[in-house]
Amino acid sequence: MEHCQNCGSELKKNAKFCTSCGEVVPEPVHIQEEIKPEKRSKEKAPNKQKRIFLFFFVPVILLTLLVFGGYAYGDYVTNPERQISNFEEAVKSKSVDELTPLISTHFPSMKLGNAEISQMIDFLQKNPGELNALVEQFKQEVKDQSLANGDGWIHLKKDGKQLLIFDKFTFELQPVFLLVSSNFTNTQIDINGEEGGVFRNEQSPVKIGPLTPGEHVVNGAYNGPYGEYEKEVTVNTYDFGLADVPLQITFDGHYVTLNSNLKQSTLYVNGVDTYQTLGETGQYGPITMDGSMTFQAGYEYPWGFAVSDVVTVDSPDITEITLNIDPVNDFLQDSLMYSIDHHVMEWIDAYTYMDTSYFSYMLNEDYLRKTQENFDTMYEDDFRFQGTVEKVVYDLDSVTVEELPNGTYEAKILAELTFDSGYYPLGQDPADHPTELTSYVWEYTLEYYEYTNDWYITDSIEVDELSSSNLVEHPFR
Repeated sequence: MEHCQNCGSELKKNAKFCTSCGEVVPEPVHIQEEIKPEKRSKEKAPNKQKRIFLFFFVPVILLTLLVFGGYAYGDYVTNPERQISNFEEAVKSKSVDELTPLISTHFPSMKLGNAEISQMIDFLQKNPGELNALVEQFKQEVKDQSLANGDGWIHLKKDGKQLLIFDKFTFELQPVFLLVSSNFTNTQIDINGEEGGVFRNEQSPVKIGPLTPGEHVVNGAYNGPYGEYEKEVTVNTYDFGLADVPLQITFDGHYVTLNSNLKQSTLYVNGVDTYQTLGETGQYGPITMDGSMTFQAGYEYPWGFAVSDVVTVDSPDITEITLNIDPVNDFLQDSLMYSIDHHVMEWIDAYTYMDTSYFSYMLNEDYLRKTQENFDTMYEDDFRFQGTVEKVVYDLDSVTVEELPNGTYEAKILAELTFDSGYYPLGQDPADHPTELTSYVWEYTLEYYEYTNDWYITDSIEVDELSSSNLVEHPFR
């Protein structure tokens, strides 16, 4: 049953208007079409708001979580403490692949291949104390914010950005330099098969670098007056712990054994005093073999400086040099002859006056005693002496010298003495008794006295003749 919306009267079925008031009755179809949209609108509104929420806010939440999670993870994996731990773990596990991306260098010429990283790992494996010290050093650098500073061979360094926002940390290797020298000047120095330079003098070693710390092969080649030599040396800079590593390439060269009859004599090379005695030197070298190097021995005697002959080496076959010194020189010969000349003149005076006190150069007590016995006999027999010295001839080749155990020196020399002399009875005219020439050859032994700087006769033996033709004559008239 339906009623009119205007007056409320009952409407007939399918009526088009109200019979009571004439109000048009709306068709049901239109009413249903208007109501249906309103019902659909009210039922679907909540679903639409839910979709909007899910579309806009869920992704924002997820993105926020992702950003904060990613930042936290990035900060964890890139922080310096984590890098230090990665460094330590890579070394302990001997992982070249894990350690390589952690290492950097400022110099493009420094190689950082697997070989270099392996050498670093080997060094730290063999020296765990060094690894522990490095870890503590890295931690202190982070704490003090002193990255890439100090004197060590490796430092933790801030090396740009990672993922745009995170600091990137690497371990920067510091360069090393080799300071190469040689015992031969003009030695060609090569490093790892590449030219390094030429060693010119001791004050300027060849500086090679910058090099990566680790093992390097150095080759030295020489071709010159000392001969032709080549030598290869492998150096591991980790063994030194220095930025500048000194390296000496020593060639064996040619050596000679030096001998002398006087071990305390001084060695002279090219005329220059080496301040070494022959006894201290033994072997000397390396030496040139082109004859440009001279050897000589010298010794300062109380009577003057004596030297050996000069010797040169011009062949590798020469392995031994003898530098004998003859202590006899002109000054020594003159000194010996001076003492004997004075002794001979004193002999004339002593016999003329029959007094042994005239002898100042004769120290032989037995000689003086016998001479005094001669004087006593002359007194008893009433004879006197008259005469002069005609000449003394010296054999210079007979002169020898040796050092005595007490540190003094003893010399020997042959001399032929010629006198014009004779004896006459006391009370008679000497002119009535002619003199005659007589000659005697004596071997004199003399000893050097340093406090008077002179030679004194300690012995004399009559011999048959002089021994050589190297003679010098001292005339007395």
